[in-house]
Amino acid sequence: MKKASPKKGIIKEQAKPFPPILSWIYAITVMVLVPNVYYEPVLEATFVPKYEALGIVLLFFVFIIIFRKSFKFPGKFLLTNWALLFWFLLIVISIISLIKAINPSVSIFDICRLVLYALFLIITSSILINSNNIKPFIFSGIIMAVILTSAGFYEYFKFAFRHIDIDSLYKIKWLMSHKNIFMCILYLLTPFLYYQIITTKFRNKIVTTIILVFLLVLIFIVQTRAVWGALIVNTFVLSLFVFLFRKKIFKKNTRKDFIRGLSLIAFSLVFALAIAWMLTNYSLNNPKIALRSPKTNEVSKLDKRIASAVDSKSENFKRRIEIWEITLKMVRENPIIGIGAGNWSIAVLSYYSKDYLSTFYHNWRRPHNDFIWILAEKGIFALLSYICFFGFLLIYTIKILIKSKDPHVNIFVILMISGIAGYCADAFFSFPYERIELQIFLMLFASGIIWSYYRNFSDKKIKNKKTSTTFYIFAIVLLIILLKFGDIWIKSEINNRKAIVATSRGQWNNVIKNIDKAYSPITQVNALNIPLLYYSGSALVKLKQNDAAKIDLEKALKQNPNSVIVLTQLGFVYGMLEDFPLAIETFNKALDIYPIYKEALMYRGISYYFSGMYKESLNSLNLCKTNQKNEQLDKLIEMVFKKLEESNQSQKTNIK
Repeated sequence: MKKASPKKGIIKEQAKPFPPILSWIYAITVMVLVPNVYYEPVLEATFVPKYEALGIVLLFFVFIIIFRKSFKFPGKFLLTNWALLFWFLLIVISIISLIKAINPSVSIFDICRLVLYALFLIITSSILINSNNIKPFIFSGIIMAVILTSAGFYEYFKFAFRHIDIDSLYKIKWLMSHKNIFMCILYLLTPFLYYQIITTKFRNKIVTTIILVFLLVLIFIVQTRAVWGALIVNTFVLSLFVFLFRKKIFKKNTRKDFIRGLSLIAFSLVFALAIAWMLTNYSLNNPKIALRSPKTNEVSKLDKRIASAVDSKSENFKRRIEIWEITLKMVRENPIIGIGAGNWSIAVLSYYSKDYLSTFYHNWRRPHNDFIWILAEKGIFALLSYICFFGFLLIYTIKILIKSKDPHVNIFVILMISGIAGYCADAFFSFPYERIELQIFLMLFASGIIWSYYRNFSDKKIKNKKTSTTFYIFAIVLLIILLKFGDIWIKSEINNRKAIVATSRGQWNNVIKNIDKAYSPITQVNALNIPLLYYSGSALVKLKQNDAAKIDLEKALKQNPNSVIVLTQLGFVYGMLEDFPLAIETFNKALDIYPIYKEALMYRGISYYFSGMYKESLNSLNLCKTNQKNEQLDKLIEMVFKKLEESNQSQKTNIK
């Protein structure tokens, strides 16, 4: 009787130091549960909670690993891995950049995220090496694709189908902060679907292809061009590697299945685009709700949207170029260690030209290009480290493809590196570097490549147990610190949100009470880039405690020197304390940044009035006029005009 031959391929399960059930729990937790964490009581429900959730998962699995004596930590291999070493260097440079930071407290979260991603990469790579089983991650990716695609279509038909207002598309974001993030995570799931389609039998191929088609249709109809670019780059890199290493992929026993799978992927891309084109056209040609106003932007048809991506005259293109040029001004002034990790949004206002905000307020919180973002905040060496991280993953992929004889390994690493290539394309026009859920998938791709490299190039012998013990202790201590910081950030955001609600209700004592709870050395500025002490300072103004308000607002200004609302409120307090020259100077700083800010113009006009500068007062107040009638402003202008006439008449009398 013949013995059953073992299954071939990369997803085979073997008796390993890390049981399959634990691999499944880990994969589902980090790929399905953590990216969907949403905690509404905080100010930004999708950001810090996901950071905290990932930290808890990693700490839990570090303890599991410690108690599994058979688990072998590949310390020497991982901790001397060039890709990881350059990530460590990025962390070190980020810490050094604190020297130049306007507000170092903002930098802490950026640095903590980088450390968390490094630990995630090490732990995931270790689990893959010990389990030798990629199957849980592939199926977790498919499960996640089904969940997100279902949620996306539900929101599309609820908010966007047969709506021609462009804002309707921005409601399709599920539990993510923005539709761009939602679409990017859908893109990052495609390599897992591709692997299943390429390597499995025909029935499984068809089921996964159906999921892929729906996922791609959603990406196309939501019209996130950065993600379209990612798909294009991904397809190009995948095609290039498959062509260059075709002899390593199309073996006698895999040729038929692999070619059929790749053909299904190509068909899915074309078919999904056709469906999306028809669905979008039908939606726009049969609207059930008209535009709210002529100024509201319309949803574009797909052909126009595609053309706009390369239209240098489009408004979106111009704005991106403008903010990149502004960011490069920072780089020219601070090329070595940047302006400080996490400080771009604080510093950027001081680099605007005087007329940049002369028509409306551009609320840029990031430059929409991760590479120049890192360059501006952390300097040239940080950018080189970041690029080298990707560069060594590419080198490892090529070395694996040259050496490996396993076609499953080869197609797997090609899918991982093409996924990373698409990620980099998206990063050139968006901000995946900032988002926890997107970094999880980037690090999963990197872990897959590192694991495959280990299979082909490591001697697989763990000689130094001290390395394992040292790492476990170090990882536990780091994770506890990271989680403690996360707890502080979450509590701060909860209390900050309460303070904002109390502000809207005029409960000024509650505002002060909640800000006192929210404020700490590492929580000085919130996710909206507003210093927390601005809220308490404004509440103290309402309570007519101007001396106390001055203290809070001056601290707030140090924490964000370019905040227009802080400058305006502080100028108002100086005016109430009858220090009109300082009030005028403070209002002028606010108006240098945002020349048409009505509140600052009005208070400056009043300060000029009490300083006896009636002409300047009148000029400032006249700039507050709009098409809407404002009786209070009209009376104020009339009063100043009379004073100006009296002053002029008095001067004429004195001359006579």
